Amino acid sequence: MPIFLKPDAWVPTPLQTTYDLAYRGVPRRFREVLERPRTISNGGTKP
Repeated sequence: MPIFLKPDAWVPTPLQTTYDLAYRGVPRRFREVLERPRTISNGGTKP
């Protein structure tokens, strides 16, 4: 994703890399909660 400094000047930003590195630091028990499929009110699941 670029960050525009001026209309004709921008720099790329490695956001996915930043997110991936930050997520690695999340404790496993919290990652499991975040990655668990959600249950919806009619008893089904939602990814």
